[in-house]
Amino acid sequence: MSANDIDYLRVEISPLMRAAKIEDIAEMQWALDVLTLSNARRWGNDQLFEAKRDSCIDKIKQLPMTLQKIKQHEELIIECIRPTFWDDASENKLDQVIHDLGPLMKHKDPSKAAFRILDLKDSVRIRTWLDIGGKPVPKSAYQEIVTQFITGLAEQSAAVRKIRDGQMVTAQEIEELVLLFEGCEHPISVDNLREAWGAKRVKLEEFLAYILRGEDLPDWETKVKGEFEQFIQANSTFNTRQIEMLNTLCTYVIDNETVAKPALVAAPFTQFDRRGFPGVFKMDQINEILSFTEALTA
Repeated sequence: MSANDIDYLRVEISPLMRAAKIEDIAEMQWALDVLTLSNARRWGNDQLFEAKRDSCIDKIKQLPMTLQKIKQHEELIIECIRPTFWDDASENKLDQVIHDLGPLMKHKDPSKAAFRILDLKDSVRIRTWLDIGGKPVPKSAYQEIVTQFITGLAEQSAAVRKIRDGQMVTAQEIEELVLLFEGCEHPISVDNLREAWGAKRVKLEEFLAYILRGEDLPDWETKVKGEFEQFIQANSTFNTRQIEMLNTLCTYVIDNETVAKPALVAAPFTQFDRRGFPGVFKMDQINEILSFTEALTA
């Protein structure tokens, strides 16, 4: 037997023998999946590696964290959920994954919804007032003052009456109306209105329709989620990993109200692939996604 034959037995066959000693079917399949992933990575077979990696991650996501025996491995589970973990994990680390998580695979619950791990810094800010000219003004007080002022303009402004009655107004009429806002004791601006009502990306005309005739304010989060759902449904070729990444992008747009191309290669998207979007989507798909988000956040 040659040295090459011995190396082949040691590298390729020996790990499979470890799996053969396992009696539980789910545990054995887990060991084979991880060993196949390891070999695919060593051979440079990216397609097989990515398929096995995604399969392993999906199985881990099905583990019910309510079970104490699974909960005690939470740190390793969270680590394995990140796709980048599998790119760099040593053989010893993969052996640990087989040893620690294999016996848990019989507890998988396929009905469990997948969860995401995002590397985001905590940022909590709660304000119930506006900063008007360096002075704090309660948002409720600002809302009341602005509502009374704009409603009172109906007597002197034809544009206000048209909006109240559901008629279309021109851009020039809106500009004339903005000039009348200068008579309010607190500045009326789109930014102030958005902050006071907590309504992102709502236009002045929509605020006026809300104040004058009681229409609902468009909710930014609901709007973004709805647009993303339609976009994903229209592109039925997206795989599970791509859809998870798009859901993360949806959350990013809700929180930041915009997205630039450099953001697609940074956290939280590098949790899915070290290269971010280019590691998961083709370039023409990325351009389509950027066009979609630019139109959404315009």
